[in-house]
Amino acid sequence: MEGMKALREGTLELREEIRERVRALRERRWERLFGFRRRAVDPPAPRGFVIVQIDALAGWVLEEAMRRRRARFLRSLLRRGGFGLRRFQAGLPATTPAFQAGLLYGDRGEIPGFRWLDRRSGSTVWFAHPGDCVRVEREFDGKGGLLSEGGSSYFSIFTGGAEGRLFDTGGLSWEKGRRRRTIVNFAYLAFFFALAASRIVGRTLLEMLRDLLDIAGGLVARRPKRKWGQFVLRALSNAFMNELAVIGVREEVRQGTRALYVNFIGYDKAAHARGAVHPYALWCLREIDRDLRRIYRSLHRRSRKRDYDFYVLSDHGILPTTPIEDVAGQDFESLLLDGRLASGAGGGSEAEESAADLHRSIEVLTGIGRILPPVARFLLRPFHRRFARGRFRSPGALPPEPIPRVALRPTGNFAHLYLVGARSPLLAEELEGRAIGLMRALDRSPYVRFFAMRGADGAVVLGRRGSRERVPDLPAAGAPDLGLDPWKIQEIRRVLFMPRSGDVLLFSERCDGGAYNFQHEYASHGGLEPEEQDCFLLHPADSAPPGYELSAEALHRFFAKRYLGREAAPSRSETLAG
Repeated sequence: MEGMKALREGTLELREEIRERVRALRERRWERLFGFRRRAVDPPAPRGFVIVQIDALAGWVLEEAMRRRRARFLRSLLRRGGFGLRRFQAGLPATTPAFQAGLLYGDRGEIPGFRWLDRRSGSTVWFAHPGDCVRVEREFDGKGGLLSEGGSSYFSIFTGGAEGRLFDTGGLSWEKGRRRRTIVNFAYLAFFFALAASRIVGRTLLEMLRDLLDIAGGLVARRPKRKWGQFVLRALSNAFMNELAVIGVREEVRQGTRALYVNFIGYDKAAHARGAVHPYALWCLREIDRDLRRIYRSLHRRSRKRDYDFYVLSDHGILPTTPIEDVAGQDFESLLLDGRLASGAGGGSEAEESAADLHRSIEVLTGIGRILPPVARFLLRPFHRRFARGRFRSPGALPPEPIPRVALRPTGNFAHLYLVGARSPLLAEELEGRAIGLMRALDRSPYVRFFAMRGADGAVVLGRRGSRERVPDLPAAGAPDLGLDPWKIQEIRRVLFMPRSGDVLLFSERCDGGAYNFQHEYASHGGLEPEEQDCFLLHPADSAPPGYELSAEALHRFFAKRYLGREAAPSRSETLAG
């Protein structure tokens, strides 16, 4: 009897243990299921953040995309009530480098545009060149980047001090001190490509096919040429780079990287070539929206090591533009040369080279260069200019004294105009005396809304249609006739008095719902128009930035304080604006 009783009790205990294991399996309590000892619970990891930048996506374009059902995921985040949307202005220049410098380092620094002329060397600094990106970012050393504590960045211009994986523009350079990092980046690139090779290749080929179909449709409809030769680059940015970014972020989240910054550039490339709300540009935005959904879902998986906050923002807006070259038949720099010739006729007091002589010189250089080998062409280059000017000088031309020539460095509808040869920026009074023809050409140009020059007393001199207006420091009313409020005047002042800025800042005229473009683009950004200043921030409802005035520097202080526990002082640009 005692044996039967013991067997019955053992059977009951076994049944109870089986039931407990089944309950543990249903509840996915693996410790109870396999009899593991419960380990000491580690303290929760500090909360991380993921910032996704959609390059050049304006707030008004986002609203239009939501209406056309091209941004369903972003619309769902807003409709469910867990996220809020804030709008703010980008500042001058409205470009990616200036915004990322303010967000990642807390200071926009000495960045006057997407490209500018180095007066000392005569070379052009252009952020499409990886080496220039590295050299400019060195100016922010010691500022404490937002990603300096083990963060990673993907496809941004600046690294923000990130120590993890860096797929930034500077990561493609072979500058001294970055070579090892460049090799490591390509190794990670190959690893991520191997993880999803079929998907990456399929998406890239599909994007190329879509672009080719759009090109064919444009030829049939006889639409204007819109940089169709770059369809491979746009396909890579829309598919290849997007897929690598998603894979990289998923891996970073799995490993518990605290700070992540991702830049999607596909929409920017498509909008510049086709237009802000062109069907192809909105199609690219739909693909980005799907990738954002994949990233958001990865932040809520059980395999993550920390909790994350998810942010989506734009660095600047975008404005529909009409290239001046399409309207006038030549680029704006050539128009200035012709305008200087017409303005200087009969004046007799301006020592500058006529446009006709310059065009003849260019023709001579081109003709000689075609019949010479490259080595001889390089060796004889210093003599070509002197020969052309002496052989083809027109009757009655001015003597060959030191002659100021202009160089235009555009950023969309905003441009820097330099007088070549000047080692330091020129004041308005010097320009009015040395470049009378240039001033007259700018006054008469239908493509220039207004231009800005440096005044001798530190004032901003605004020019328009022959009139000049001096705006002192800290203006009370701005310039109402030009539609400039005090904030815009301060932004113009901040850029104008940078040593790197041109002698004249040009702002193009409005036309057909947009503005004229100094470059050959059908949508642009860089200036102060409302459409290109229209940025947005999509943020979790419980982590909204304080205050009502947002900027790149203010966002840097918000992220640094909330997630890194650092207090960042206001930047120099904010101090001047205040």
